Amino acid sequence: MRKLSWCCFLAACLSCLSLTLPANADELLPGILDVTPIPGAHVVSDCGPIILPSDRRAGNIACAYFLDEHGNERMGMNGPSAETLNAWLKAMDDAGWHFAHLAVYEFYFERPKAGTDCSDVVMMVALPDVQVRALVESSPSNGPYDGRPWRAFAIPAGTSEACGDSRHLG
Repeated sequence: MRKLSWCCFLAACLSCLSLTLPANADELLPGILDVTPIPGAHVVSDCGPIILPSDRRAGNIACAYFLDEHGNERMGMNGPSAETLNAWLKAMDDAGWHFAHLAVYEFYFERPKAGTDCSDVVMMVALPDVQVRALVESSPSNGPYDGRPWRAFAIPAGTSEACGDSRHLG
């Protein structure tokens, strides 16, 4: 009986610990998007100063960068491979964000608002090579940038609203 009560005490302590732990540090825009990035992605919660160093009005932008082993290794290619893009689309969908449309390297997602004809809209941008390099080189633990298929997305830390005909999803 004593072992059982000790186990219960330990389980209760572990349960309390899990309630007090901070949100997943690798979550993309907690409280706004609540997206768990694909495995191997690195999250920079405020990457505006890194990717747009000369624009002080950049606002809060979150970035996720990653090696795309399925991607084209040619430098300057900012779009991810189909396999990696599908993994990101699934991560967004799992968080309630549904792919709406694509405009060049801008991916738009909508999250319907219950009981309304409206949805929140967020944009995810595939970054060009120079900005991806800045992100990767901002952390020395990443290893060399050159010759490796690094890719990155940037997401402004805010949403807009679309209603009725301005929505892209039905």
